[in-house]
Amino acid sequence: MFYQTFGSLLVIRQDVLQAASKPNRKNLAPRAMLDAERCFNRTVGRILLVSETRATDYAQLAGYRFPGATFTLPEYVAWLWEDAILAEHDASVAHPSLAFFIAMQGTGVDIADVMALLDAPPDSGVMFGENELEFNGALRPGGTYVCDAEILAVERKTGKRAGVFDRLTFTVRLRETAGSEPVATSTSTWIFPRSEPDDG
Repeated sequence: MFYQTFGSLLVIRQDVLQAASKPNRKNLAPRAMLDAERCFNRTVGRILLVSETRATDYAQLAGYRFPGATFTLPEYVAWLWEDAILAEHDASVAHPSLAFFIAMQGTGVDIADVMALLDAPPDSGVMFGENELEFNGALRPGGTYVCDAEILAVERKTGKRAGVFDRLTFTVRLRETAGSEPVATSTSTWIFPRSEPDDG
């Protein structure tokens, strides 16, 4: 489809340039040719961008498993976290929001690695979408958690303002021992822009 469209544009370009090259009493042929050439180049550039964007489908990453890791929540980190969010200090139970912190450590990769999976350079404007935490028990300061993580889905979306983007959803399960029921599960969504938004 793309190559048929591109071929048609080449024919249109030739017709436009031939029409623009015909002399007239105001001698505007050179300016008309230049405008036609610029219009053609802009159009082809946009088609190439859209074609390249649509050609890369990351949906096949669903089911991809991150290396995972075992992480021990330092007691001082739990204390500092509670202090930062003005929560009451509890030496026996960590604040629930620390599940997100543990989960990110438990993927076994860093943020740059996740972005590289979807071919997103550091300056591509990747955004945090949302996070959902589920609990079957309490987190403990000093507790050690065996984490496994996987990608649930990569969905291509299009918004009038956002343009084309990929919506990555991945989950991390925190277990006290390998194979046991998860104490907590963290599911996150990241947004990967794929084209410029429509300014109109």
